[in-house]
Amino acid sequence: RLMFQKNQQSKDSIFFRDGIRQIDFVLSYADDIKKDAELKAERRKEFEKNLRKTGLELEIEDKRDSEDGRTYFVKIHAPWEVLVTYAEVLGIKMPIKESDIPRPKQTPMSYVLGPVSLPTSVKYPHPEYFTAQFSRHRQELFLIEDQATFFPSSSRNRIVYYILSRCPFGIEDGKKRFGIERLLNSNTYSSAYPLHDGQYWKPSEPPNPTNERYILHQNWARFSYFYKEQPLDLIK
Repeated sequence: RLMFQKNQQSKDSIFFRDGIRQIDFVLSYADDIKKDAELKAERRKEFEKNLRKTGLELEIEDKRDSEDGRTYFVKIHAPWEVLVTYAEVLGIKMPIKESDIPRPKQTPMSYVLGPVSLPTSVKYPHPEYFTAQFSRHRQELFLIEDQATFFPSSSRNRIVYYILSRCPFGIEDGKKRFGIERLLNSNTYSSAYPLHDGQYWKPSEPPNPTNERYILHQNWARFSYFYKEQPLDLIK
């Protein structure tokens, strides 16, 4: 297995420092010297403790490693057991069989439309599948070749955000308080976001997955290609 040295890991990496666990969400916050700093710190401590109780894994980047020297980053990874549990709860559809429906073939008009057409590899970047709502008790029905890549980033992000939005962080004024949105509104955290797969202006480096933002930018997302057809599979 590939292991990263902290001082050698690329800033474009979407993995924990071990180079194995994918970062599914990031929370950030900065040092606070206001009078409610202790309250915010206690909220974060309780919130992160409860996130770990759900099965999520956290890794914190110290402020000394940030560009401004003030910001902490909390990286969140959802392991397999968390993903399969919440994929079932959310009714996420996953592939069970590769589609045998043929894609549209070229027609005489294809040559006329050549200048506005995209390469097949860009227009259809992934195989098409028949899907069904995921069931953790019927995993043998699904096309699970690699647990690390079975759930796409969009599904992983959705699952983690679902947990973040419902995770409690304490009792205040006699009421149970929960959810990342409350913590953002109170500036307990300054931001919460998933990562892009990479920079749009350069291809990704191993072990990062294929950078579809780069492919999109190279083939469509620029003014000089305004006339090109839309690569819907990449845009979504």
